[in-house]
Amino acid sequence: MLKKLIVFVALMTIVGAMAISVRADTIFSGKFSGAQALPPNASKAVGTATVVLNDTATRITISLDFSGLGSNQTAAHIHGPARPGGIAPILFNLGSQGTTSGSLVSLSAAVSPRQVAQLKAGQWYFDIHSTKLFGGEIRAQILPGGQAPVENASREELNRPTSYTWKFDSDHLWDVLETVW
Repeated sequence: MLKKLIVFVALMTIVGAMAISVRADTIFSGKFSGAQALPPNASKAVGTATVVLNDTATRITISLDFSGLGSNQTAAHIHGPARPGGIAPILFNLGSQGTTSGSLVSLSAAVSPRQVAQLKAGQWYFDIHSTKLFGGEIRAQILPGGQAPVENASREELNRPTSYTWKFDSDHLWDVLETVW
C-alpha cells in the first residue's frame, strides 16, 4: 500500500510540474511605410521595429531601425490606442536621431495592464517624423509577432468601437471571434 502511495505521489508531482506554464517574453513587431502614415505619402523610407513585453507583462523593450527618410528625423513615438489608419495620442517618446537613417535600440518603459491589453490587441503604432513630413513620414502598426502589417482602415472600420462587452455561451465563442476579426 505504501509503495502505491509513493508511486501515486511521484506521478502527481510529475504531472503537476508539467502543468506549470512557463512564461516567456512576447514579441510584437511592425514594418514601416509611408502608405501607413496619416495622411499616406509616397516616402521611399523603410524600417522595422519590435516591442518585447517581458514575462511579467510590466515592461517593454523597444527597438527600431529606419532608412531612406526624405529629410532628417525629428521624432519617433509609440501612439495608442488606435486601429490601422486611426490617430491616437503619444504613449512613449522614443527620441530623435536627426538623420535620414538610424536605430533606436533597447529603450525600456513600464506599462500598465490597460496598455498591455491595447498592445496585445494591435492598437499601438510607431510613427517616425521628419523635417519635411513633421506629422509623420512613416508608420508601423505594432502587431503580435509574425502578423502582416495592415494598410489604413476605412472610415467605417475606424468608427467601430475598440472595446466590446460580450455576453455569450462557449458554443458561440468562435462565431463571435470571427465576427470581430
